[in-house]
Amino acid sequence: MDDRPHGRMFLSKTVTLIGKLFR
Repeated sequence: MDDRPHGRMFLSKTVTLIGKLFR
């Protein structure tokens, strides 16, 4: 499982999730 090409997308999703949780 190589999440290198999806690293940026994963980071973006994580940031969005954290932002929603911290909203």
